[in-house]
Amino acid sequence: MLFNKSDKRKFLSKKGAMELSISTVVVIVLGIFMLILGIVLIRSISQNATKSVDSIDKMTNQQLSALFGETEGNIAFNLGPDSTAKIEAGADDTFGIALRATTEDGSSVTRTRLTYKLSLDEGGSKNCASAAYLGEQQARNLFITPLDRELQFDKYDGANAYSLIQLKVPKGTTTCSQKVWVDVTDTETDKPLGGSYFVVEVAKPKVLGIF
Repeated sequence: MLFNKSDKRKFLSKKGAMELSISTVVVIVLGIFMLILGIVLIRSISQNATKSVDSIDKMTNQQLSALFGETEGNIAFNLGPDSTAKIEAGADDTFGIALRATTEDGSSVTRTRLTYKLSLDEGGSKNCASAAYLGEQQARNLFITPLDRELQFDKYDGANAYSLIQLKVPKGTTTCSQKVWVDVTDTETDKPLGGSYFVVEVAKPKVLGIF
């Protein structure tokens, strides 16, 4: 069968249009496939991220519970049964004391519901704040966390609120000990939740022996 030039051009035109249509369909199919793949990938990443955050929160709460151990009362520190923080003078890092407060009835807290206040026991003659040791102002300077001020907690979870009390003892500080009062208030009831204390014991830096 013979084709003239006009028929040949028509045939080639139809063939080109068909090839173009097939290419367009292939591109569209590939585009839809890539779109679906992208959606599935984003969904998978989002679900894994949510699981990771939940896992981290669970681990953090477990570590916080282990940090305070089995303690009674609404106020607890991570200092053991003697509630004493032994800090070497001249230590490079700041010293942190973890504080936990729990609502009286076990109801949930918010960041602003519970507040706490730190104050120095200035009555004892053996305290760092006494004139025989550091004096009031120098004893206050040991604390990075403000004293005599209502402070909000750093973290809260359920009925528990947590905060970190920070101190820095400079080199050359005289060895002494200081009792610190901690009072927690429930702003929802406008009543004290409880009061407790911890002791800061300033120790001499350890001297490394020469062998």
